[in-house]
Amino acid sequence: MLVLECSRIGNDPTQRILNRVRKQHHLDFLAIMELMVSLDGGFMARRLGFPNVVSNFGNQIWFFCGPDVRCQVLLDHEQLLHLQLESNKWPKPFFVTAVFAKFDTVERRGLWDDFRAVSVEALPWMVGDDFNTVLSLDKRSGGAALSSVAMSDFHDAIADCALVDAGHVGSPYTWYSR
Repeated sequence: MLVLECSRIGNDPTQRILNRVRKQHHLDFLAIMELMVSLDGGFMARRLGFPNVVSNFGNQIWFFCGPDVRCQVLLDHEQLLHLQLESNKWPKPFFVTAVFAKFDTVERRGLWDDFRAVSVEALPWMVGDDFNTVLSLDKRSGGAALSSVAMSDFHDAIADCALVDAGHVGSPYTWYSR
């Protein structure tokens, strides 16, 4: 799964790059968060080479699926989109949750409650995220001061849901502020 924060999805160069990445890596699905455009999801799915797309009701999370993927929306929340995916390519179905968390610590607490609610499921669960917080100070470089309450809330939710960081490929820092 490729998860991107992509506020520039509305421009042609970004769309061409994403389409090339989809082809090169044979992506079956793609989650894009932090959309700053009012484009039609169906149009964007065609531009990126995916036949199917779903979005959360806040239209901040788009989830694109390939032709062999059956996607069922289980929870549509302003901060997350929780799905069940199935394909003949995979041994069994699994859950995917795409997250675009609120910036405010208090507003994020509803997200943690939703996380706990969906974590009781019996199938494997993959989470792609922009949590807008970190687990510890070493997971961040520069920027505004971090809230220990926000980090504690996040840590508790991750622990309660028994989530494990699967790691990453590439830079540990995904963006920077100018």
